[in-house]
Amino acid sequence: MKTWEISGESKYKGRKSTSFILKVSDDRIGIPKSIDLENLHSLGIQLVTTLVDQLAGELELKRGNETEFTIRFTVTEIRSNNWYKTHSF
Repeated sequence: MKTWEISGESKYKGRKSTSFILKVSDDRIGIPKSIDLENLHSLGIQLVTTLVDQLAGELELKRGNETEFTIRFTVTEIRSNNWYKTHSF
């Protein structure tokens, strides 16, 4: 199951910020609790953690009957000379 939701949007003096939450879950075997994501050398996990770092976001992992990854990040568009420049903070 994949879920994408926009959780909020604000505008202030030429800036527009939008917060996003991306959830991906799997109800199969899952990731064992003994595995440390920060020290895992899997290409897939490295890609996810690199993306989260680039977005200045947060990564949460829930383990149980299903495994669920949640990525939260905010994108800020700054208006300058009638065009928007996008930043992740």
